[in-house]
This record gives sequence, C-alpha cells and structure tokens, in this order.
Amino acid sequence: NPMFFIDEAQPKNRAEAVSMSAAKEIAEGIRPQEITGSATAYTGAPTVNARGEVIQGNNRSDALRFLWENKLPQQQQTYKQYLLDNAEQFGIDPEAVKAMQQPVLVNMLDVDDAEAIRLGQMTAQDTESGGIERIKPKNVAQKLGDEMRTFANRLLSSGDDEASFGQLVDSNGTDVLKWMAQKGAITSTQYQSAFDSKGDLTAEAKSDLQKVLYQAVFKGGSQQLEEMFDKLPTKAQRAILGTAFRDMASPFAGKMLPEIQSSIMAYNLLMNDPAFAEAKNLEQVLRAISAFKSAIALDDRFEQYMPADNFSNFALQLAGMYKASDMSQTTIASYFNQMYDLAQGKK
Repeated sequence: NPMFFIDEAQPKNRAEAVSMSAAKEIAEGIRPQEITGSATAYTGAPTVNARGEVIQGNNRSDALRFLWENKLPQQQQTYKQYLLDNAEQFGIDPEAVKAMQQPVLVNMLDVDDAEAIRLGQMTAQDTESGGIERIKPKNVAQKLGDEMRTFANRLLSSGDDEASFGQLVDSNGTDVLKWMAQKGAITSTQYQSAFDSKGDLTAEAKSDLQKVLYQAVFKGGSQQLEEMFDKLPTKAQRAILGTAFRDMASPFAGKMLPEIQSSIMAYNLLMNDPAFAEAKNLEQVLRAISAFKSAIALDDRFEQYMPADNFSNFALQLAGMYKASDMSQTTIASYFNQMYDLAQGKK
C-alpha cells in the first residue's frame, strides 16, 4: 500500500542501503520455499494487514516487488511455478495463480492498526530465550506509549542542573532499566544483556537508552528526521532531548512537537543557504532568515514557490536559535520550558 498509514508497525528506515541491498539479493537468488510457507512471521511469506501494509517482512516484500519490477525472467518463472506446484498446500486456486501476471503470496491478517503495530514491534527473539539482545529504541518507545513521560523523568532525574545527558544515563540507567523490565517494555534477555560481567551498564545499553529518549522527538515525524536531527549543533540536540518529553503533558492545542520537528527540517534546509550557514550571532542569523523568507525557488514542475512558506515563523525562529553562537544549551532549554509552562497553564 503506497499510502502506508502505519509505518510504526515495523520500525526501520525502508530507504536505507542495507535493506535495499538485502531485498535485491533475495530477489536475484530467489528460493521460493524460503519466501512462501513458514511456521513463524519472521521467515517465509511477508505478513500484511487487510490494506496490504506490511507488518512483518519488509525486506521480503521489497524483494518480491523487486522481482516483478525488474527484468528477472528466470527468477520470476521459478517463483510463479513454485506457487502453482504448491497451491493446494497454500489453500489457493492454481488456476487463479496461473492467470495472474505478477503473483505475490502473503499472510494477510484481519487486525486493527493498534494490533498491527504491536505485532510489528515483535522480533524473533521475543519467542526465544537466552543469548544477547540489544534494546530496540523505536520498539520500546512504542511499547511505553504514554509512559514515555515517566521514562524521560526517571532518566533525566538529577539534583545537578549542569549534569550532561551522558552523566544522567550513567547515574540513572540501571534503575530505569529495572523499571522498563517491570513494565514489560524490554525482555529479560534485553535486560540481562545490558550489563557486563561486573554488573555495570554496557556502552551499547547506554546508547540504546539515549536513543529511546530520541523517540520523544521523532514520534510521527518523517523517516529522515533523525538524520536531520544528528546534523543539529550539540547544544540544540541536548536542549530538545532534555525538554521534548514535556510535550506529552500539553493540551492538543498547545502541542509543540510538530513545530520542533518542523524547526529541525527548517535548520537542515537553511544550512544550504550560505548567509545562514556563515552567520554567527542571533542578529546575523535572523537577518539571514528574513532574506530566506523572500527567496523564490522552482518545484519539480518548474513552478515558482517560496520555501519559507513550508515553515511557521516560530519554527524558523527556533532554527535560528539552534544556529546562533550566543544562544547556549541552557538558554534554549529555558526557552522551551517556558513555552511548555505557558502551554500547560503553569505560568
């Protein structure tokens, strides 16, 4: 389904080179028995909902799309013949398959979006025990849901206002992991894998905890948003991460997350403008933004449009604060907190 309403169902960047390469490899070396019947959702035919949106098996579904969209006649014939030969086993009509130009076998589940997302978060390790398993940030954020606010409060809890994000993870990570395990947000294998032989948090576990908090910023955003976020100045990243969870407590009309996400995209676009990229203090930055607002570009139909029209003044102002050298992390975080206080009626 090209609309794909629920990309949370199986979190991943579907445009990443590794996934595309894996799909191509599966298609070019097609082994029908490995991409059709299976006892689990993690191998065999892809699993989709009634709208045709993939719940499990993105690489496999991409491989089948690649199979039919490219000139692979031998592989196409091998796959179709296997479906014909095993139609009775799959419970399908061989004559119907024979009439199809590009047959694709999937497991279709009649489930609502919430259940599709829950099933999509699961991995093969969820049905196994033992071994080492990393925490999957996007999956955990989905499982926590509204509890993400509690997660953020626990992870960022400190009597030291100057403590760095890394220091907070060092001091609070163990307790947060225990809480996550009790909530069922991580498996027992994931919990045990988070500690080394001395009982200390591994570097990988610390990184995973930080990335879980990232999800408070990226929820509902485009798949490219995280990549854009990584290009922000460190002070801006920390200010956003240290406050974004507060948006969960804001009324719908006072939500700032869409504007914050828009500001990240605005910053990414503005950095292509030499005047903005070279600007230092806030005055120079805002002057560059003012010029950007009157800039005209051509779209893919060669029609004129103003790129600044895609962003609110607020989003552009935030992007300017991220860039300005005279705006510190503390200042930006204070600005966000004041906005949240206003939105939530605390000021």
